Amino acid sequence: MKKETLLAIIISAGIFIAWDPFCKLMGWLPDEKPKTTAQNTTPTEKAATDQKADDPAAKKEAATDQKADNSAVKEETATIAAAPVKPEIPPVFLKNDVLQFTFSPEYGSISAITLLKYQNSARNGNVVINPALSNSAHGALAVFPEKGSWTCLEILQSEVKGDQYTLVRKLQDERGNVFSMTQVWQLATGKYQTNYTFSFHNLSDKPIEFGKLVVFGGELLSWKKISGDNTRISSHRFSYLTSDGDYEDIDADKKHSKFMLDKEQSVDWCGVSNKYYCSILDAEKPFTLFQSQEFDEKVPRIAAGAQLDGFTLAPNADASYAFSLYSGPKIPDNLSAFHPSATKVLHLAWGPLNYLARFLLWILVKLYALCHSYGFSIILLTLIVRLAFYPITAKANTSMKKMQLVQPKLKELREKYKDNPQLMNAKMMELYRTEKVNPFGGCLPILLQIPIFFALYQMLDSAIQLRQVSFLWCHDLAQADTIFRIPLGFCDLPFNPLAIAMTALMLLQQRLTPAVGDPAQRKMMMFMPLVMLIFLYDLPSGLTLYWTVSNAFSILQMLIQNRNHTAVTASAGK
Repeated sequence: MKKETLLAIIISAGIFIAWDPFCKLMGWLPDEKPKTTAQNTTPTEKAATDQKADDPAAKKEAATDQKADNSAVKEETATIAAAPVKPEIPPVFLKNDVLQFTFSPEYGSISAITLLKYQNSARNGNVVINPALSNSAHGALAVFPEKGSWTCLEILQSEVKGDQYTLVRKLQDERGNVFSMTQVWQLATGKYQTNYTFSFHNLSDKPIEFGKLVVFGGELLSWKKISGDNTRISSHRFSYLTSDGDYEDIDADKKHSKFMLDKEQSVDWCGVSNKYYCSILDAEKPFTLFQSQEFDEKVPRIAAGAQLDGFTLAPNADASYAFSLYSGPKIPDNLSAFHPSATKVLHLAWGPLNYLARFLLWILVKLYALCHSYGFSIILLTLIVRLAFYPITAKANTSMKKMQLVQPKLKELREKYKDNPQLMNAKMMELYRTEKVNPFGGCLPILLQIPIFFALYQMLDSAIQLRQVSFLWCHDLAQADTIFRIPLGFCDLPFNPLAIAMTALMLLQQRLTPAVGDPAQRKMMMFMPLVMLIFLYDLPSGLTLYWTVSNAFSILQMLIQNRNHTAVTASAGK
């Protein structure tokens, strides 16, 4: 073994062992033991807490403990005037089969959105979206003045009836004007859609001037921060559809000056999204766009909403508005049912590849309807794509085989005309014409498959349908198929069978591929699968499953073609 080869193997092995701890150091992998938060409280724990709160004995014990604590600090606080304690208003819950909203009645907003069909990465609780504005009490679908603030004087009505929540509050602005605000949220049965209406009523005997108002769509963090999942692509964006029908989106991590628009936009809808989830605000008629961006330890928090023009409300007069909100996973059928153009927030791939990726996702979902397994659906989809490109791949393999046969003659020409490059190139082109060989015949068919490859790659990496779906030993097709970890002292090396099988098949495929080109270049190409193993070792298992099946198909096709070529050559020799 040459020194260069041995050195390359040692470097590759070193990178392979150090890659996992390096990813953890950079924060690319989630913590193995996620922090327990209020979002992960299980129903059993909540029931126990509620039962304890309702138990008279527990209340008496808590009151005794509180009295003891107050007595202990009484002397220290004797000189401090007691501030009036505002009574805490309990949250209100509204849910259907897929969503649960937690309302803050005092502020008339949604403080938490629980996705009942999706669990966090630890699988100890549902995914919870906290759409409250940073350092503020405003949550999703809150209505507040662009300048100034309102004070809640009294809650006149707070009632949940079926899938509808009605809230009526008595409010006061900073100038002392008193008015009532009625808000009604209605969850669509079994859907991620909420119909929302709100109205103002002037309770005074004089007109009230309202400045610009904001209907807040809610803030959103990246999916990794929300769920704890390990994600390679965040797809964290602010999106909107202009009144002219143009769709635009902005990356969440852009600088504030580039994120914020420099002029007002009239839009049909706006929203924020991450890898798997989106929140989209729509209205009966176009509205002016509201946007917000803040950074929490370099992690962007983005928000979308509507700005409403100011108006004057006469005594005993009313003013009402209607909106709708989609708050759920990025599933094409759900999005198109909410708004025909809402599927644009899917972001499966870039540019024209996005349409191709969505088409492949449509095929994947249809295959799942037939076999009821996303693992087998990925295998079938891979076979369909490879069969569709079978003639092109066969032509490329045949061209490479012809190139392999003329290699000895090309070598002679290089040796004979090495001092005259122009003549050498002319003789080589003459040889290609004589032997009917196209030197680019093995490359062009492969280039045609690259768009399909990238579209499939990004679709399988972004489809929420694969999240926490098991197949064979893979516990989650959206994560690596780690079955155990090998302790090495300084780190635990994950064992991912599909990634290893994918690499082994790539090596076998290269061994079977006709050898063309420079020998040194061919040796370097043999190390490419090892390099790819290092950088793609933690690929989602849905992707490695696709790649493994695709490599196996290529090997089978190559073996069939080689056998046919050998049979044709043997018959020609007779």
